[in-house]
Amino acid sequence: ISPAYKYSDDTNVATETNSLDTIELVDKVIDSVVKITINEDQYGRYTSQGSGVVFAEGKQKLDGKENPVLFIMTCAHVLTNPHNVTVLFDNNNDDNNDNNNKVYATLVGGSENHDIAILSVPKPADFNVESIPKLRKETVEFKRGEVVVVIGTPVGLDFSVSKGIISSERTITLDA
Repeated sequence: ISPAYKYSDDTNVATETNSLDTIELVDKVIDSVVKITINEDQYGRYTSQGSGVVFAEGKQKLDGKENPVLFIMTCAHVLTNPHNVTVLFDNNNDDNNDNNNKVYATLVGGSENHDIAILSVPKPADFNVESIPKLRKETVEFKRGEVVVVIGTPVGLDFSVSKGIISSERTITLDA
């Protein structure tokens, strides 16, 4: 899942009109976008990869202790083997050492029929919680012709940004 944002000041979801709005949007939410990789094979290659978005923070018990975690939404088809899932945060890190921002994830739920999976990861100490899109329990409607911004990691491109136009209409209900 790469988040498509409709821009409005109160929601982190965006309708954008010019390049400056796009830059501001990306700066605001890029930390919530993650790269997900699955299954390093015997040659050190990944057998599956995709994008995800941090949609909530919380706590999980581990060894009898409450630990801060982040919850990430992705596509279920990305998780070919949910036992070896790593998540890479961008964190504006320019040192080219992906391992500094990589954590192991745990599958906590989802629906294969809806192609949705929910992962949890330990919350990095420097994670910007303000970057988490504010989801509301309501229907989000995208209109044909509306401009959207998509941030993700398609086919190995790390943290790319694309701007596009909705070509068909579909209603999405969020149960946040």
